[in-house]
Amino acid sequence: MIKSGIKEAKLHESLKSQNIKWNQLFEKQLKHETFYFGIYETIYKKGFYTAEQNFKKRLNKFIHFLNSTKYAGPIGYHYLKKFQELYSNFDYPIDFKSDVFKTKCIELLKPIHRLSKTKVFVLNRKKILGSLISIAEKKVIDLYLYQLNPYNYSYPKLKSLYYVNEFDTLKLLHNDDKNMILRRLDNLRLLNRFIQNHIKNQDAQVDEWQYRYALCESNPFFEHNESVIFKGVGLNQFSGSGFRQVWTRDTFGNLALKDTIYDWRR
Repeated sequence: MIKSGIKEAKLHESLKSQNIKWNQLFEKQLKHETFYFGIYETIYKKGFYTAEQNFKKRLNKFIHFLNSTKYAGPIGYHYLKKFQELYSNFDYPIDFKSDVFKTKCIELLKPIHRLSKTKVFVLNRKKILGSLISIAEKKVIDLYLYQLNPYNYSYPKLKSLYYVNEFDTLKLLHNDDKNMILRRLDNLRLLNRFIQNHIKNQDAQVDEWQYRYALCESNPFFEHNESVIFKGVGLNQFSGSGFRQVWTRDTFGNLALKDTIYDWRR
């Protein structure tokens, strides 16, 4: 457990300089002597609110299109049936700021993604490449898949990253225009590689795969009743995981872990 002292005070001071208030979610991350602590903000793209408002109407039109499409082979109707089964249980409030809703949308659309891929068919004992739908139908489906994916309208951007050890707090990334690709948390592979390289440069004897990180929202619960923490641990080359914790807060200020969504595993 991290002890209070100069190290924690420096982290408080660094966050305060960015007008970021300390909160309970941050406090919950201070459990290890050495780890990486980050602050991110959510960037909303143009068309975010329009896409959210039109989600139900677009989904209904998409369902009508899928039901009226003819598929080349039983496997196509199998994917359609799977989608219909998922849709029958898809009873969530439309909320593009909710990670739970966004994850359920991805699960709902997964069978339809397979419809537009090239398949291998067996005809007269010969394997041939073919498609379950026409090129024109594929274009329509791809457009709907993009419009109905909430992740296409916002992304988390890392503002700052700190290396916190037993003695000090070191700021690794600053809120500037550099490392813009690295800051996109929808591509955690780059951030993991950045952390691994930093550990290796700190001490040549340290296993570069051993690390932990926690990335928190800069102003949790300000815009939404959910707040997401990106967390991850790399133990060695063959084991580790990265995941999102979805937290909620009630009117009395009590925190509760709502869901855990895995981004990567090895």
